[in-house]
Amino acid sequence: MTPIISHTSVKALKSHPRYRAAKAGDIEAAYAVVHKVWNPWKLRRLQADCVVSVHAEEAAGRNKLPTVFATMLGHAYGWDVDDQIVQSNRVFHTGASALHRLLHRPAFDGPVSRGARYILCDDVTATGATLAALKRYIEQWGGTVVAATVLAASAMPHTGMPRTLEMTDRTRTLLANKFDMLQLWSALFLHDVIKATVEELTDAEGLYVAKYRNIDSLRGRLIACR
Repeated sequence: MTPIISHTSVKALKSHPRYRAAKAGDIEAAYAVVHKVWNPWKLRRLQADCVVSVHAEEAAGRNKLPTVFATMLGHAYGWDVDDQIVQSNRVFHTGASALHRLLHRPAFDGPVSRGARYILCDDVTATGATLAALKRYIEQWGGTVVAATVLAASAMPHTGMPRTLEMTDRTRTLLANKFDMLQLWSALFLHDVIKATVEELTDAEGLYVAKYRNIDSLRGRLIACR
């Protein structure tokens, strides 16, 4: 399992007086926010080669928290900071529902150092979907992801706080007992939610899907949201 290590609450993060400026692109404000909320002791046992943040190539001048967080992690632990891997599409996950996150999957581009051990970082996560997609991209091209860390994790309705990027055995069993897994895969796949298997859902996403009474109700909500 790949852990998601969170440093503070979303409320505490957003209450920082310079949070809005950091989200708007103020790099000095971003350093002030990360310095205030980041707990270095939470990562002291991790062994890695480099850290990569979730950021889009076209996002220059916008949210500086992820890239500043990565820079501070690299400086503190001696990890290389990888700024070549970028999110290649825009999925508008900020403030979005779990269903929106299911329907809009992030994609990544950029060179991966084969054999390198990566730490992933972002400012906030709700379901872990973006971090999980980045993990799959890195491992597809020969890297290894040790852990993901965020300044804050948001608890979504029906899912709680995301703690791992992969689905746990408990959630997998919950889905298997409730749905025909082939039908579940078909419902998700036909709506472009995932391109391979249900296993690509994060644990939080699996818990969200499990809240639906049956396949038809899930399919109906997917159609309506689409």
